[in-house]
Amino acid sequence: MKPHPQKFSYLLLLAFILISAMCTAQYWRPVAGQIPGARFTGIAANTSSSAIVAATLNAGIYRSVDSGDSWQPVLAIQDSVFSLADVDGKYLCAGGKGFTYTSADSGITWATHVFPLPVTIGRLAVHPSGALVAGTGSKWDFSGGNTGKGVWLSLDTGKTWTTLNNGITKQNPLIEALAITSSGTILAGIYDNNIGLSGKYGIMKLDSFTGTWQRVSVSVEAPFNQTYSDQNLRIESVFNINIIDEQVVASIGGSYINFGYAFSITKPVHDIDNANSAWQVKWVQDSLPGSGSFYEHLTNLFKDSHDTIWASVSSSGNEINNNLYTGSLSAAEPWTLTMDSIAAQTGRFLFAEAAHGRLYSLSYFTGNRIFVRANATNPVSVNEPAAMPANSWQLFPNPASSYVRLSNSVNSTSQNLRLTMYDALGNTVLQQNINQQNEFIPLSEKLPAGLYVLSIGNEKEQQILRLVKTE
Repeated sequence: MKPHPQKFSYLLLLAFILISAMCTAQYWRPVAGQIPGARFTGIAANTSSSAIVAATLNAGIYRSVDSGDSWQPVLAIQDSVFSLADVDGKYLCAGGKGFTYTSADSGITWATHVFPLPVTIGRLAVHPSGALVAGTGSKWDFSGGNTGKGVWLSLDTGKTWTTLNNGITKQNPLIEALAITSSGTILAGIYDNNIGLSGKYGIMKLDSFTGTWQRVSVSVEAPFNQTYSDQNLRIESVFNINIIDEQVVASIGGSYINFGYAFSITKPVHDIDNANSAWQVKWVQDSLPGSGSFYEHLTNLFKDSHDTIWASVSSSGNEINNNLYTGSLSAAEPWTLTMDSIAAQTGRFLFAEAAHGRLYSLSYFTGNRIFVRANATNPVSVNEPAAMPANSWQLFPNPASSYVRLSNSVNSTSQNLRLTMYDALGNTVLQQNINQQNEFIPLSEKLPAGLYVLSIGNEKEQQILRLVKTE
């Protein structure tokens, strides 16, 4: 028996749309909601919750529970927020200038604590013990100059702080980068605008809270047969330090003898103390530099729940025009540009991942948009409340061209139900309240043929339906 021609064409269309959706399921797009005038300085989320929290330089802290479709102000302050950290999914801590802010309910309410000094808290990191470590100072704090007060420790989630500066001899040290290994070793990058003091600061490490900071030796075997020896490598800036898969990745810039450089370097955590072992250079693009110039380097790294490593990459040594890449830490493997619709941003990209694998990124300090890594078959705007009983709602006809009807087959008693319809890119194309009886849903002629996702429910329960619209 031959299939009906019209039915067969619908099946072909559906197959084509599904295959296309699968092939383009992952991409970056701006979230729908806006925070007017915001300049983002931090983003926090964890994979056990759909909530995301964003810190801003000039508008306090905001929270979203609908994947960025709408934002609620949760901390309205005059202070600028420069950093944000999630402590084991239980607490949030934000750093301002002379203040810290903590939340024990995923960012809904916040407590304010006075920091011991009126200094910018530019970096926050979480120790394996749960303690918070703060790096002070920020080159983005234009009112404070290039000064800080070193590294600080909090054992009570940001309420009180003590110094961790034993061994740091620089006056008013600005901490550019901060990371902590799984064993508890703290790595810090100290900004030094007097790079004539060769080898005095750069990357430093602290093995315990009661220990003394030690400078980490940095010698580099560049891929063009040039050895940058530690005694001549003058590190001015440490743009970032990340620890991914037990590899330390740092981006450094400064001068070597009489010319400038910017490297992204990697070394195993277990080998960090071995001065005889050279750091490996991780170039972003497979090209050999000439001389006396800055080159692309990694300003931030993030590993998501699918083991994909995301990199924020600067086109020069001062964080100009960062782009997004994915790839491996292996020095031999190239990175892949993955910008999609995102324009190059001034300032490094920051990343966070919420429930259901939703990855968010923003540009530190200068950016005013948040981007989400969307899945076309699971729109980013749909929340994840409990599922309704199977087949509570049915949709017909399907495929459809001008209208569909919804019917409730199990006489659900759910109240305040709302229908939201998304296209294959996760954009909302229709919203309306519905009742418990047959519901007539007109389909606009302006909607192109394709696959659409319908979400029916309320804050407590939800059902997802798929619709194929034809011309």
